[in-house]
Amino acid sequence: MKKLFILLTTLFMLANVSAQDVDSLQTNPLQAQIDSLSVKLSALQYDHDYLRCEYDILVIDFKLTNLAQDAGISANELIIYSKHDTFDWDFYDSAKNKYEAQLRLFNALKESVRNTKEYIETNSLKFSSFNLSRLKLRCNLLDFAVDIADKSLICHKDCLDYYRKSR
Repeated sequence: MKKLFILLTTLFMLANVSAQDVDSLQTNPLQAQIDSLSVKLSALQYDHDYLRCEYDILVIDFKLTNLAQDAGISANELIIYSKHDTFDWDFYDSAKNKYEAQLRLFNALKESVRNTKEYIETNSLKFSSFNLSRLKLRCNLLDFAVDIADKSLICHKDCLDYYRKSR
């Protein structure tokens, strides 16, 4: 009886160890796959963050460039209209409203530039040194675009004042 009990106990322990080995064999490939997917997810998140910053910078730059060009065109229109002998109040009101809308857009874009630069600075550890330097270079170009748009708006305002005073 004692031999039977030892035999059954041994068989039970062997079956238990064998079951644990099968479980560990099944979790190791699963864990490896989970780890692999986790690494891929981290890489995708990094790419997403970098590309999102770059996209935001390009969109803001595009809008600032269009704003500067639009303000320049409006200034040219005011110069051309100031050469006419008659003062057109409707044109003046339209040009003034356009200037005010451009100024609101400019202020919103400056805020977007500030927010984007702040995001890049606070998350600078997320990016590689190469990508961080690229983003900072693009931010410097944004500062240049803000300066150009500001000067175009000043020119537009000066032409608006000149048109008003010319009559």
